[in-house]
Amino acid sequence: MKKSTKIIVGTVVGLSVVGGAAAFAHSQHEGGFGYGHHKAYMIERVSERLDLTADQDVKLDNLLNEMRRMRRESVSNRKESMEQVQDLFSAPVLDQQAALELFNSKVDSMTQRVPIIIGAIAAFTDSLTPEQKEQAREMMEQRFDGHGHRWQ
Repeated sequence: MKKSTKIIVGTVVGLSVVGGAAAFAHSQHEGGFGYGHHKAYMIERVSERLDLTADQDVKLDNLLNEMRRMRRESVSNRKESMEQVQDLFSAPVLDQQAALELFNSKVDSMTQRVPIIIGAIAAFTDSLTPEQKEQAREMMEQRFDGHGHRWQ
């Protein structure tokens, strides 16, 4: 192999490794390449299939942001919660009252977020035409057909 060919191949491989590492590192940050790219793809796909207006696109984006916020909040204290559960199980006798309080605190936290999500869902779905709603329903059926076992 010629020296110039080796240099070109080495440069291409080096740039690929650096680019891949940068993309991976960026995807590890909140809203980085991974989630931001996925969300944009999802909005584009739904928008095309349902022929959404710009206003409907904004409402879909708001819905996805609220769902992401809810998920982030629910996992933010996961480590602390797991430590509390482990402490409960490692005790000689399960403290049922403490377990119930831990469970209720998680349920209360979720219950507080539900109206926000429902409001975002309503804002989006109420803006859809009857035809768009039917198409959305069909999309959901197709989406869950392959995953029906999870819902049974």
